[in-house]
Amino acid sequence: MGIGNAVDAENQGGPSLYGQRLAVLFIVLFAVLMAVIDGTIVNIALPSMTRFFFADLSDSQWTITAYLITMTSLLLVFGQVSDYISRARLFFMGLVIFTASSLACGLSVNLAELIFF
Repeated sequence: MGIGNAVDAENQGGPSLYGQRLAVLFIVLFAVLMAVIDGTIVNIALPSMTRFFFADLSDSQWTITAYLITMTSLLLVFGQVSDYISRARLFFMGLVIFTASSLACGLSVNLAELIFF
């Protein structure tokens, strides 16, 4: 089987399969972009948050630490969970939880709430 035959066999799904793959790629890239932007915003806004909440910089640093601990621990756990349930369903649930948590962080009124959310 030549290279051309392998490519033709892969493309037998037609343009709709290519469009679906492209849509999934853009959705995943958008979600990753949102996570990176969220982390960057927290790092840039740390001095302002420290002044707004009248906290020490060491206390404000917990916002970044909590974010990183949560992301890394959940990434490992839910990577294994995705093997048992639908990856698409888990991805959607993760986006919903991430969005709700970001909203709760934006609405928090003190540093403890911000760290918790």
